Amino acid sequence: MGLKSGQEWAGLIVCKDDTGALSTPSVGPVGALYVNGTLNAASVTVSGSNPYKWVVTLPTLSPGDLVSMYMTATIDGVATAEVVAEDVVDTYRISDIEELVDDIGVAGAGLTAIPTIANVTTVASTTTIGSTGLTAIAAAVWNALTSGLTTVGSIGAYILNYLDAKVSTVGGGTTEGIAAAVWDYLTSAATTAGSLGALIVTKLGYLTSGTTVTVSSPLSASGNITTIQGDDYDADAGRQIDWDVSTTATVTGGTVSVVLSGVATYTGSVVDADTVRLELTAAETAAIPVGKRKYQVILTDTGGDVATLVEGTWTSNARVSE
Repeated sequence: MGLKSGQEWAGLIVCKDDTGALSTPSVGPVGALYVNGTLNAASVTVSGSNPYKWVVTLPTLSPGDLVSMYMTATIDGVATAEVVAEDVVDTYRISDIEELVDDIGVAGAGLTAIPTIANVTTVASTTTIGSTGLTAIAAAVWNALTSGLTTVGSIGAYILNYLDAKVSTVGGGTTEGIAAAVWDYLTSAATTAGSLGALIVTKLGYLTSGTTVTVSSPLSASGNITTIQGDDYDADAGRQIDWDVSTTATVTGGTVSVVLSGVATYTGSVVDADTVRLELTAAETAAIPVGKRKYQVILTDTGGDVATLVEGTWTSNARVSE
């Protein structure tokens, strides 16, 4: 649904050993808040027992900021780390819309400091009308149309009658009804691709009866990979493993190999000059033993030069059975 400055953000973290069983860490879990990839000083509280609850009061944020919760823990002597939750800062929540509607009030009663018609004379008398003068003139004209110039049959009277009719039909004319109507419109009619309504509907679809969100990509922001034995990871389902690479080597036209220590070498592909990809079948992931191993992504360019693009930790988890 998007985050806001000052909001209390919370979620769960589950700690497991290399067999997939719940395991109490010897150190941690400890949380850290990142904003746009930079560590933030906000205090993260971790409480309870496995699964653990984390909570943080968000700092002052800007619309579009990427907020990440980064957790570390030591399990069976192995230091682990994972980005357990990410979200984007939105401009407004529904509560904000309701507050704005309440501030306006019935028939605009909450609006103050609106220029009077006298402002038109003052501004028009100046030699040069800048942007401030034009704004004052527009405000004064609107004020005149909706207050002074409202005799029967005038355009001012027509505007007031039209606005009254709209307010009375939208949400029953109450602030609560109008707010509900706005929400209904955003989540039903105004849902074209790229719209705020479409974003709201998409985010709502991620919510479940609990507070956890499942991220389909097996690649974390830190470059580590977690796969489940027997799962497919392909582009058709949006679960491919894509690396954004920055290298002086010529990626386009080259060949990509992904080496998983002690297990296998997989053939990857070049998506474009900045992206390489690996797709795995269920049979391939089933053959990866449970546990943690190092991996490397290796490029051989068209000239035969070899460059290691990425390296990190690959964790293979067993499928849970009854």
